[in-house]
This record gives sequence, structure tokens and C-alpha cells, in this order.
Amino acid sequence: IRISQDGPTMLVGQGYRSKMHNSFRRLKQAGLVRQVEMSFIQRLIQEKAAQETGVMKITTTRPGGQPEVLYTRFEFILRNMDGQWLIAVDQDEALDSATGREQFAAGKPLAFP
Repeated sequence: IRISQDGPTMLVGQGYRSKMHNSFRRLKQAGLVRQVEMSFIQRLIQEKAAQETGVMKITTTRPGGQPEVLYTRFEFILRNMDGQWLIAVDQDEALDSATGREQFAAGKPLAFP
């Protein structure tokens, strides 16, 4: 399930998957380069479920253009299925630049042991 608070919109199952694939295809066709960085505010993890909140910094650069930065607050609910973590719910909301920069800086980057 993908929920955007800005719409508000909700996509479920194949609709979510199709929209993501189409979005990536359009970016590639347009020659856009997108970099995504995540800063975590909270991570709660149990054996079969997890919840993560934080701020995503999305930088998009057009061919020959200047980078454009967008910040979004996110929440993921994940399930562990056969040892693989899968996103069950992906929810986000756009932030203004100043708030986004501040909250992104306050979080912690994803760290692997």
C-alpha cells in the first residue's frame, strides 16, 4: 500500500507496482538522474515486523541542469517474509525545504553492522 498525504492518494498492489515502474521508465527516458538519501528518526524492529520513520532527500538532475532537491517525511511498515523484508505500507508527505533540511540533518543515516 502506498499512501501520499499530499494527494491524498492510495495505491494498492499491482497499481502501486505499475506506477513505480512507469515512473522509473519516464525518468530514464527523460535522461533524469535521481539520487535518494534517507535519514531515520525512528526504527522499531521485531522478528517479523518493523516500522521506520524519517526524512527522504530526493535530488533530481536534468541533463545539463542544476540539481533540484525535494524533502519528504516517510513512514514504512515492513514485514519479514521468509527472511526478506518487504514494504507493506509506504506513506509520505512533502516538506518545505527549510523544514526538510533541518529534519534530515537531525536523523541518522541507515547503518549496516
